[in-house]
Amino acid sequence: MNNKSELNLIIFCSRNKDNREKMNDSWKERDLPFVSTKSYEELKTKFKQFVSDGQPGETCRWYQSINPRDNQRVIADLQHYLLDHPDYSAAKIPSKLASLAGNTKNSAGKRWLFDYDDKPERLETFLADVSREGQFNRDEITVIDTLSGHAVITPRGFDVRSLMAEWPLVELKRDALLLVEWAVTFDH
Repeated sequence: MNNKSELNLIIFCSRNKDNREKMNDSWKERDLPFVSTKSYEELKTKFKQFVSDGQPGETCRWYQSINPRDNQRVIADLQHYLLDHPDYSAAKIPSKLASLAGNTKNSAGKRWLFDYDDKPERLETFLADVSREGQFNRDEITVIDTLSGHAVITPRGFDVRSLMAEWPLVELKRDALLLVEWAVTFDH
Protein backbone atom coordinates (compact mmCIF):
# COMPACT_ATOMS: atom_id res chain seq x y z
CA MET A 1 0.00 0.00 0.00
CA ASN A 2 2.88 2.36 0.64
CA ASN A 3 5.11 3.26 -2.27
CA LYS A 4 8.23 5.17 -1.13
CA SER A 5 7.32 8.23 -3.23
CA GLU A 6 3.72 8.44 -1.99
CA LEU A 7 2.80 11.00 0.63
CA ASN A 8 0.56 9.38 3.22
CA LEU A 9 -1.38 10.72 6.17
CA ILE A 10 -0.52 8.74 9.31
CA ILE A 11 -2.20 8.96 12.71
CA PHE A 12 -1.02 7.12 15.79
CA CYS A 13 -3.63 7.38 18.53
CA SER A 14 -4.84 6.10 21.84
CA ARG A 15 -8.59 6.62 22.04
CA ASN A 16 -11.22 6.78 24.76
CA LYS A 17 -13.17 4.10 22.89
CA ASP A 18 -10.41 1.55 23.61
CA ASN A 19 -9.13 2.75 26.96
CA ARG A 20 -11.59 4.74 29.08
CA GLU A 21 -12.79 1.81 31.18
CA LYS A 22 -9.38 0.30 31.94
CA MET A 23 -7.10 3.29 32.52
CA ASN A 24 -6.39 5.35 35.65
CA ASP A 25 -7.70 8.90 36.20
CA SER A 26 -4.52 10.55 34.88
CA TRP A 27 -4.86 8.88 31.45
CA LYS A 28 -5.72 11.14 28.50
CA GLU A 29 -6.24 10.44 24.82
CA ARG A 30 -3.08 10.83 22.76
CA ASP A 31 -2.54 11.24 19.05
CA LEU A 32 0.34 11.90 16.69
CA PRO A 33 -0.79 12.96 13.20
CA PHE A 34 1.85 13.44 10.51
CA VAL A 35 2.55 12.93 6.81
CA SER A 36 5.21 10.56 5.60
CA THR A 37 6.77 8.88 2.58
CA LYS A 38 8.35 6.17 4.75
CA SER A 39 7.65 2.48 4.30
CA TYR A 40 5.70 0.30 6.73
CA GLU A 41 8.93 -1.08 8.19
CA GLU A 42 10.35 2.39 8.74
CA LEU A 43 7.13 3.60 10.40
CA LYS A 44 6.86 0.51 12.59
CA THR A 45 9.72 1.74 14.80
CA LYS A 46 8.01 5.09 15.28
CA PHE A 47 4.72 3.36 16.17
CA LYS A 48 6.48 1.10 18.70
CA GLN A 49 7.87 4.24 20.38
CA PHE A 50 4.39 5.82 20.48
CA VAL A 51 3.01 2.65 22.10
CA SER A 52 5.83 2.44 24.64
CA ASP A 53 5.18 6.07 25.69
CA GLY A 54 1.69 5.07 26.89
CA GLN A 55 0.49 3.76 30.23
CA PRO A 56 0.58 0.00 30.85
CA GLY A 57 -2.49 -1.64 29.30
CA GLU A 58 -3.18 1.26 26.90
CA THR A 59 -4.41 0.22 23.44
CA CYS A 60 -2.89 2.24 20.60
CA ARG A 61 -3.87 2.34 16.93
CA TRP A 62 -2.03 3.19 13.73
CA TYR A 63 -4.14 4.61 10.90
CA GLN A 64 -3.04 5.45 7.37
CA SER A 65 -4.87 7.09 4.49
CA ILE A 66 -6.06 4.54 1.93
CA ASN A 67 -5.30 7.07 -0.78
CA PRO A 68 -1.94 8.80 -1.10
CA ARG A 69 -2.00 12.57 -0.76
CA ASP A 70 -1.07 15.02 -3.53
CA ASN A 71 2.11 16.68 -2.26
CA GLN A 72 1.77 19.80 -4.44
CA ARG A 73 -1.80 20.48 -3.30
CA VAL A 74 -0.90 19.90 0.36
CA ILE A 75 2.05 22.31 0.10
CA ALA A 76 -0.13 24.92 -1.66
CA ASP A 77 -2.74 24.63 1.11
CA LEU A 78 -0.04 25.06 3.75
CA GLN A 79 1.38 28.13 1.99
CA HIS A 80 -2.07 29.73 1.79
CA TYR A 81 -2.75 28.92 5.43
CA LEU A 82 0.55 30.45 6.57
CA LEU A 83 -0.04 33.59 4.50
CA ASP A 84 -3.48 33.97 6.10
CA HIS A 85 -2.06 33.27 9.60
CA PRO A 86 1.36 34.97 9.75
CA ASP A 87 1.63 34.52 13.53
CA TYR A 88 1.08 30.75 13.36
CA SER A 89 3.56 28.84 15.52
CA ALA A 90 6.18 26.93 13.55
CA ALA A 91 5.98 24.25 16.25
CA LYS A 92 2.42 23.46 15.12
CA ILE A 93 3.24 23.08 11.42
CA PRO A 94 3.58 19.25 11.41
CA SER A 95 0.06 18.75 12.82
CA LYS A 96 -1.36 21.48 10.54
CA LEU A 97 0.28 19.78 7.56
CA ALA A 98 -1.36 16.48 8.55
CA SER A 99 -4.72 18.22 8.93
CA LEU A 100 -4.45 19.78 5.48
CA ALA A 101 -3.29 16.48 3.95
CA GLY A 102 -6.42 14.83 5.36
CA ASN A 103 -8.71 17.01 3.24
CA THR A 104 -10.39 14.92 0.56
CA LYS A 105 -9.45 17.51 -2.09
CA ASN A 106 -5.80 16.60 -1.45
CA SER A 107 -6.29 12.93 -2.21
CA ALA A 108 -4.27 11.53 -5.09
CA GLY A 109 -6.40 8.39 -5.34
CA LYS A 110 -9.99 7.22 -5.61
CA ARG A 111 -10.10 4.18 -3.31
CA TRP A 112 -13.09 3.66 -1.03
CA LEU A 113 -13.27 1.74 2.22
CA PHE A 114 -16.23 -0.25 3.51
CA ASP A 115 -16.12 -0.88 7.26
CA TYR A 116 -17.55 -4.40 7.45
CA ASP A 117 -18.71 -5.27 10.99
CA ASP A 118 -21.39 -7.77 9.98
CA LYS A 119 -21.14 -11.52 10.66
CA PRO A 120 -17.82 -12.99 9.46
CA GLU A 121 -19.60 -15.85 7.68
CA ARG A 122 -21.41 -13.31 5.46
CA LEU A 123 -18.21 -11.56 4.29
CA GLU A 124 -17.89 -13.57 1.06
CA THR A 125 -21.48 -12.69 0.13
CA PHE A 126 -20.73 -9.01 0.74
CA LEU A 127 -17.60 -9.22 -1.41
CA ALA A 128 -19.59 -10.83 -4.23
CA ASP A 129 -22.15 -8.01 -3.98
CA VAL A 130 -19.40 -5.34 -4.05
CA SER A 131 -17.79 -7.05 -7.04
CA ARG A 132 -21.11 -7.17 -8.90
CA GLU A 133 -22.28 -3.64 -8.03
CA GLY A 134 -18.88 -2.01 -8.62
CA GLN A 135 -18.12 -4.15 -11.66
CA PHE A 136 -14.78 -5.20 -10.15
CA ASN A 137 -12.86 -8.41 -10.52
CA ARG A 138 -12.61 -10.01 -7.09
CA ASP A 139 -8.82 -9.56 -7.08
CA GLU A 140 -9.28 -5.76 -7.33
CA ILE A 141 -10.90 -5.73 -3.88
CA THR A 142 -8.62 -5.75 -0.81
CA VAL A 143 -9.80 -7.20 2.52
CA ILE A 144 -7.94 -6.35 5.73
CA ASP A 145 -8.74 -7.54 9.26
CA THR A 146 -9.58 -4.84 11.82
CA LEU A 147 -10.26 -4.90 15.56
CA SER A 148 -14.00 -5.35 15.06
CA GLY A 149 -14.36 -6.84 11.58
CA HIS A 150 -12.88 -6.13 8.17
CA ALA A 151 -11.93 -3.22 5.94
CA VAL A 152 -12.98 -3.81 2.34
CA ILE A 153 -11.15 -1.48 -0.06
CA THR A 154 -12.25 -0.88 -3.64
CA PRO A 155 -10.09 0.73 -6.33
CA ARG A 156 -12.69 3.44 -7.00
CA GLY A 157 -16.16 4.53 -6.05
CA PHE A 158 -19.44 3.40 -7.59
CA ASP A 159 -23.19 3.76 -7.05
CA VAL A 160 -23.71 2.11 -3.66
CA ARG A 161 -27.38 2.88 -2.97
CA SER A 162 -28.70 -0.65 -3.48
CA LEU A 163 -25.63 -2.23 -1.84
CA MET A 164 -25.95 -0.13 1.31
CA ALA A 165 -29.68 -0.83 1.53
CA GLU A 166 -28.88 -4.57 1.67
CA TRP A 167 -26.03 -4.19 4.18
CA PRO A 168 -27.10 -1.90 7.06
CA LEU A 169 -24.23 -3.01 9.33
CA VAL A 170 -21.61 -1.89 6.77
CA GLU A 171 -20.41 1.70 6.71
CA LEU A 172 -18.96 3.37 3.61
CA LYS A 173 -15.98 5.64 4.25
CA ARG A 174 -14.77 7.46 1.16
CA ASP A 175 -11.08 8.43 1.21
CA ALA A 176 -10.81 6.93 4.67
CA LEU A 177 -8.13 6.04 7.14
CA LEU A 178 -7.25 2.36 7.38
CA LEU A 179 -6.40 0.70 10.68
CA VAL A 180 -2.92 -0.63 9.86
CA GLU A 181 -1.91 -1.98 13.25
CA TRP A 182 -2.76 -1.89 16.94
CA ALA A 183 -0.78 -2.69 20.05
CA VAL A 184 -1.03 -2.58 23.84
CA THR A 185 1.53 -0.85 26.04
CA PHE A 186 3.27 -3.20 28.46
CA ASP A 187 4.91 -2.33 31.78
CA HIS A 188 8.01 -0.19 31.23
